[in-house]
Amino acid sequence: MDVSAESVRARVRRAREALADAAEGQDPRAVSAALDELEGALQSARDNGVAIPAAGEDQEPGRPGPPRSGGGSDGRGRG
Repeated sequence: MDVSAESVRARVRRAREALADAAEGQDPRAVSAALDELEGALQSARDNGVAIPAAGEDQEPGRPGPPRSGGGSDGRGRG
């Protein structure tokens, strides 16, 4: 399959946004579907040798990135 790197990155970006929206809405079925799409998008990137930036590093201007966890001493925001 011949796909452009930008189209793969856009698919991953959309899948990440959909997952964040589904998680915010607390809908388990939507989260599951969004996670499946993200996994498929990331697999497509691997299959096509497309480098994908870490979540939050590929955000479009004006769209906030994913929430950051607290900085507790145990690394999980629990102090």
